[in-house]
Amino acid sequence: MSTTLLPVVQPIVDRTDGPHGIVLTLTGAADLGGLPEVERALRHVVTRGSGATVTIDIDGLTVVHDAVIGMIAGAAADLSASGGTVTVICRRRATTERFETLGLHRVLGKSS
Repeated sequence: MSTTLLPVVQPIVDRTDGPHGIVLTLTGAADLGGLPEVERALRHVVTRGSGATVTIDIDGLTVVHDAVIGMIAGAAADLSASGGTVTVICRRRATTERFETLGLHRVLGKSS
């Protein structure tokens, strides 16, 4: 019996500060292995984004763990409490359905 090890694919996080606010773009796989990277990026945005307009683009994620969805919701709540606004961009039906199932579509501004 042989075992095949699959490579760990970390999410790629790109942050841009522009005239319309902060854009955080996540691509790749945001599974359990990628949680620390996503958490770091979201903490940075929350810390720097007080009162800011923040767009989180998760359209490029191939895997989205429920914990990542929870982190996005938590970051949105923190930013909202400091006077900021958050919009999540996601056109993948499976991911938007998970937001809806978890009830987070009502909490987040979501562009699909």
